[in-house]
Amino acid sequence: AVRVHVEAALPHDESHSFAHYGQVRFQPMGPADETSSGELMPIGDWVVCPMVEISASRGQEPRALSLTFGEEDGLELGQTYVFSVRVGDRFRRSPWSVGSAARLLDVPASMAPRGGEGNELQVEAVSISSVRFWWRELRAPAAAEPCDPSKAAARPSLEYRMDVSRCLDSGGMERHATVLLEDAENGSPPFDAAVH
Repeated sequence: AVRVHVEAALPHDESHSFAHYGQVRFQPMGPADETSSGELMPIGDWVVCPMVEISASRGQEPRALSLTFGEEDGLELGQTYVFSVRVGDRFRRSPWSVGSAARLLDVPASMAPRGGEGNELQVEAVSISSVRFWWRELRAPAAAEPCDPSKAAARPSLEYRMDVSRCLDSGGMERHATVLLEDAENGSPPFDAAVH
């Protein structure tokens, strides 16, 4: 799963000594209009997340708000967001911070699984009503766990989707079947699939 890690350090001074809880909000961003030159504008309301306890008590260094968010929190894959934070205690809260730089929630190109040289998709007609596909291993680079950066980076489990479409006489295409595959429990990736 793709996740966003939000961390905000607090100055260790009296002006923030009341801060025992922190809160994050996020807002989806998109092009201002079809003719805009890459400028992003808000395209939805702020989504406010629950208050959480700040990770260190007064007198310890550092004091930081550290949270990780994903699709289960309302974020959508492929969408760009800005984030903002505020701190407080049981009785008062600070103003919201200035929004962060816009961040795209997606798999970085450098992390996308890639096939090795000669890893073309092979196709075999098994019968008049079924076709078998097979390929060499698709391997993603090792990645750290956002929820626990102290863990050693490891290769993530992958999900695979194969779409098979029929070529029409008109030159168009019609979706025929979709096959979903996953890595095995021991981490071994699938190498083939059959479609009827």
